[in-house]
Amino acid sequence: SNSASAKFNYSLDNGTAQSLGCDSNSVGKAIELWIGYGSEDDDVYTIYSIPKSSAASDAAEITITDSALATQLAASKEYHFRRGADTEYTFKCSLNPNDDCADGATDEYPSNMNPIVYGDRDGTNYLKFTIVDNGTTNISFDNASGTYYAEESWDCSGSTCSQKFLFFPKDARTVNSEAKETDLILYRGDNASLMTDTRYGVKAYQINGLTMSLILDSVNGSAAY
Repeated sequence: SNSASAKFNYSLDNGTAQSLGCDSNSVGKAIELWIGYGSEDDDVYTIYSIPKSSAASDAAEITITDSALATQLAASKEYHFRRGADTEYTFKCSLNPNDDCADGATDEYPSNMNPIVYGDRDGTNYLKFTIVDNGTTNISFDNASGTYYAEESWDCSGSTCSQKFLFFPKDARTVNSEAKETDLILYRGDNASLMTDTRYGVKAYQINGLTMSLILDSVNGSAAY
């Protein structure tokens, strides 16, 4: 940012320049970082880090100084996990009877899920996880016998959104014998402090990109940083 009204170097189709949302404290600080290039078949595209927030704030900014650059860049990392091909599940309030689905709600509708995958984006090699409710919730990567998939979600408050991941059983019958295989049952966990809102109107246990990257530390090809 070189001013309190700095712009991105592109415009909308109508010619409107895109603002970085800089304020007077933003001058000389980085708001969003360029990562590099990616490719999908014959297409090459530019990869940018996900902005820390949709508008500049002290928490979203990185002060570039020689002595602290490595530390600051490490702290600013964003984790880009590959989303798999669509697979259809059915969300039912009867199987997620919490929050807005309480008090006899009977909402039921199909939902396309894109569990994160190993290998190519839009593939079907969905990563599987084992979850143990032990008072703190223990999640581990377990492609051999894991029963849960992970889905990228977004936790938003006002104009600020952060990357999160929620979990659901790949076969709902493993957690509810009365469910169908492709019923969607969100994992709620045993740590209320990590349950946040979802697009389904109920809260679910969610982890951030850094935590997911540590779980998948040994899985090459699942994420870019």
